[in-house]
Amino acid sequence: MPLLSETGNMIRMTETKAIKIRPENLDDRAEVARLLACTYRVDGVKVIESTSKLRDLPKHNPALSLVAEQGGQAAGFVLFTPVDVAGKENDGVIMAPLAVDQKVENFDTSAFLEDAMEAVKNEGYRFVFAFAPSVKDAGEGFDDAKQKGFNPSAGGNGAVFVVKDLTPDAGGSDAGEVECPEPLV
Repeated sequence: MPLLSETGNMIRMTETKAIKIRPENLDDRAEVARLLACTYRVDGVKVIESTSKLRDLPKHNPALSLVAEQGGQAAGFVLFTPVDVAGKENDGVIMAPLAVDQKVENFDTSAFLEDAMEAVKNEGYRFVFAFAPSVKDAGEGFDDAKQKGFNPSAGGNGAVFVVKDLTPDAGGSDAGEVECPEPLV
C-alpha cells in the first residue's frame, strides 16, 4: 500500500526503488510523449495525438492522468478517462494509454497500476475498462467485460474488452453499454 507524501503524491517503496505517482502537469507533456513514442513505436504519433484529444474532452479528470517517477525520472504514464456506463454518468473510466519506460531498472509496473487503480477508486469511480490482447494480458482482477454484461459503444480493433470492479462488495452492477470516448474509437 502506498504512502502519501506531504504534497499528496503516492509513494511506494519496492524492493529496490521508491516509485512516486502523481498527476501529470503541463511540464510533463514532452516526457509523456517520449514514453508513449517508445512504448507504441510505429503507432506512437497516433497514440500521442489520441492522448491529447482525450485530455481535451470535457470529462477529462486531471487527477487521473498519472505519471510514475523512479529515481527522479518519468518511468510510467497512464490516463484514465471517465465514461458513462449504462447511461449512468461517470460510473467508470477507460484506461488508455499506458506507457512504461523499459530502460528504467526494476520499475514495478504492477505496483504502479495498483496505485493508479487506488487513485481511480479515491476519485469515486467503480469500474475500470480497457482493451487488451486477452483477459490474461489485462492483469490481475480484470474480467471479460462482455461476460459481465458490459459492451463497448465502439472501438477495440479486435482486442478483448475487459473490466475491473474496484468495489466488488457494492453489490449489483449497472451492466450495459460503455460509452467509449471518440479518440479511442
